[in-house]
Amino acid sequence: MLAMYDEKEILREYIEYEKYHAAKEAAKKAEKLGERNGEKKNAIKMIKTGKLSIEDIPQFFTSLTPEDIKEIENELMQTL
Repeated sequence: MLAMYDEKEILREYIEYEKYHAAKEAAKKAEKLGERNGEKKNAIKMIKTGKLSIEDIPQFFTSLTPEDIKEIENELMQTL
């Protein structure tokens, strides 16, 4: 009976460990996404004011992916 309790307790601890690390990873991803969204907004503002071109985005906003740049380009095309 004691061995059974130990196995259950080990399983519970393992599940808690996995939950903790999954939540930590999700928070890290959300933070990165928030940063990228902020950079996208800044890039759009700078392009609209004429201080930046779409071609310059990768140079000044290094965390943005090519997909992000395409989204910015599409968003700017819709506002024209």
